[in-house]
Amino acid sequence: MSRKGRLLFVSLFLVTTVAGVCAQTGDWDKKNELAVLVERDIVRGYDIKSPSLPPPFTDNRVNIGTGWAFQGNYGRRLHVSDLVGYTFEVPVVYLPDQDLLSSNDLVPEGYTALFVTPGVRANLFPNTLVSPWASVGVGIGRFSTSKNGVFNVLKLPGKSSTTSVIEFGLGLDVKIWHSLRFRAEARDFYSGVPQFSGIDQGRTRMHNVTGGGGIVWVF
Repeated sequence: MSRKGRLLFVSLFLVTTVAGVCAQTGDWDKKNELAVLVERDIVRGYDIKSPSLPPPFTDNRVNIGTGWAFQGNYGRRLHVSDLVGYTFEVPVVYLPDQDLLSSNDLVPEGYTALFVTPGVRANLFPNTLVSPWASVGVGIGRFSTSKNGVFNVLKLPGKSSTTSVIEFGLGLDVKIWHSLRFRAEARDFYSGVPQFSGIDQGRTRMHNVTGGGGIVWVF
């Protein structure tokens, strides 16, 4: 193939690709959507203040494992233009088993968490094949701690607590077939902390970051 032929081929390929990405999907007249996602949860560990431990147990710290998170999300589309579309959404995220590790057996072996944060999502270029978005919401969270200590020696009372939550999210929706979308996202649920009996955690708020992907059905 000649040099001019190669240039023409590359030019046609680029034009076709851009046209495909920018093509109108034409489904924002459908007002509802349901999404199911599987994610991983990341929470930073931290030092606890009391009770202090004698040597050699000097690492008075809580380390938090990376757990699975599952999200169901209902959205109601509010407004759309070629530039931006707004959706009222209700993400519900459940963490079934968040593991904890510490040298202090008063720390429970883990906890479960549930976050419900109604809010607004803004999609850029909502009528195209690929649409990035950002979201913000406010809601509640529920923590329930295990009745076993981290070494399974002490029996703890276990505590359930409810907290306010602020949610921030970033993601990308990609049309895959008719009314189905693939969604990749990351969300930060800024909440209170799970309650540990007899321990001063030295903090009252924490970041619960989840990231993953799933399927969106528009109807």
